[in-house]
Amino acid sequence: MRTRASRLLKETTGSLPGRPRMAAPLALLLALAASAGSGLSAQTGPLSAQQDTTPRSEVRLVSDVASIRPGEPFTVGLHVTLGEGWRTPWKNAGDVGNGLIATWSLPGGFSADSFAYPLPERISNPPVASYGYHDEVVILATITPPAGLEAGRSVRLGLSVDFVVCGHTCIPARAERSLELPVRDAPSTTSGDAALIRRYAGRLPVEHPQWTTRAARTDSGFVVGVAPPAGWKGSLGGAYFFPAGPVLLDHAAGQPVGRTAAGEYRIRLTGSAYLPGVPERIEGILVLPDGGAFDAAGHRGLVVSAAVAPADVAWAAEPTEPVAPPGQGSPAGTPAERPPSSPFGSRRPGA
Repeated sequence: MRTRASRLLKETTGSLPGRPRMAAPLALLLALAASAGSGLSAQTGPLSAQQDTTPRSEVRLVSDVASIRPGEPFTVGLHVTLGEGWRTPWKNAGDVGNGLIATWSLPGGFSADSFAYPLPERISNPPVASYGYHDEVVILATITPPAGLEAGRSVRLGLSVDFVVCGHTCIPARAERSLELPVRDAPSTTSGDAALIRRYAGRLPVEHPQWTTRAARTDSGFVVGVAPPAGWKGSLGGAYFFPAGPVLLDHAAGQPVGRTAAGEYRIRLTGSAYLPGVPERIEGILVLPDGGAFDAAGHRGLVVSAAVAPADVAWAAEPTEPVAPPGQGSPAGTPAERPPSSPFGSRRPGA
């Protein structure tokens, strides 16, 4: 099993082109015109000027270490705390919003891996749906200092981020944050934010070779087949597939789950009206409802990357029995969803 944590934080990326977004306030369109799209980029470069506005949110740059050692990777996190009723998008925002754009300012010889996102929520507001986070989120990356870094000095890590916060509408936000860490020729010491970073590292999707996936085209979109390992006692009832790319699916459509007589699960996905053609692969993450797990460690998110077979492939037409989600009140094929609340609520205590 490989996770997106423990110094191997890598973003699950899609290769599909950007999708036209829904109508948004003119100010938002102007603010994001130069960075349209829903992916996150992490690159080195100088910090831009003084603007630092984070409406309805607080932003920190945190680290799992209080000191660093030459050549020894460590984890940093972008910690975003949101006001009550507000949310911020996942890397694929769905129908509403845009993903985060990040620019690093690092000392010479330092490198930063791609950011890794914890499991998102599906926020339903018919006729649209979006993917993101409420309350707070920590987006993680691994930083590697050069082996020849001189001990006995301090280094400054800078990060400039452009993102949006959304309620009934989305508004742009920008933050510039930095960390100063001492360099010691000794094992790194943990920081006061190490537990926070570990908690969110545990919410990253995982790759499991014991789980096998496949995909095929259908008249209405796609079907994804998911075969669990022998002895797995759980259920995919209520599971939801979050596509890595923005134009693959109709985000507001349900995702009914069925199971074949042989025990393979089938998830039916409705294709997007903007889909430019049949992709070579289906990529994203499959997320179980609260209480579900793909493994003994309790991971609820499974990385999916499957080649797309043509619509006439025999297995795609096999009959299935519907699989109900756990509990009551969740529509078939979707996890329990958090309805959008008023964006005009006060900031939650402590935010």
